[in-house]
Amino acid sequence: MFQGNKRRSASSSQTFRSKGFLLQALICFQAACRLAEECASEPALMKNPFTAPYKHSDAQDSLESVCQCLLRCCDSVWIPTVLRTCDGPPSAQILESLYSILCSQFVLLPSSMPQFANKL
Repeated sequence: MFQGNKRRSASSSQTFRSKGFLLQALICFQAACRLAEECASEPALMKNPFTAPYKHSDAQDSLESVCQCLLRCCDSVWIPTVLRTCDGPPSAQILESLYSILCSQFVLLPSSMPQFANKL
């Protein structure tokens, strides 16, 4: 009986740490979305290229392409991860962060909202 309780406790502790890590990662991604929103409100930054230091081509990335990249990350990584993590009892903090990220994404790329909403 004691071994069963010990395993459940270890599993519960691991789940708690995993949710904590996910929440911290979501908060960091949310900060990136907020930064993109702030840049979008500055007309001079809208046309300013965002070029990654490792990029070798002469192509320049616009703020819109950065926002599209954030949306793709949200679509391919964050939503599936949150849904898997919240398979059991959902975490209000995790869901709140995800909803805030989605809200930022739709502010940045409103034209993507209908297509994205159909996926959800």
